Amino acid sequence: KITEPSKSQSDEISIAPSMEIAVPVMLKIYREENHKSVTQMASAMEIPYQNYLSLENGKRKNLTVSTIKKAFAALGYIPEITLRIA
Repeated sequence: KITEPSKSQSDEISIAPSMEIAVPVMLKIYREENHKSVTQMASAMEIPYQNYLSLENGKRKNLTVSTIKKAFAALGYIPEITLRIA
């Protein structure tokens, strides 16, 4: 189970995770909150169980926007991608 991070202390700096880390973590958290199994997610996305599992475990690299949209749509979410200048 993934737990929420503790609140930052005044002398700490927050660092946002990369999308390669954030997307799998968010998928797992939202899937569990919505009481969906890995099998149900794979079925909703029309992909093999193993493919979904590698997506949620972070083993699948170079996620496409299409894959991200499909995964979150299976949970009833519409992902929004924000771009900012580095």
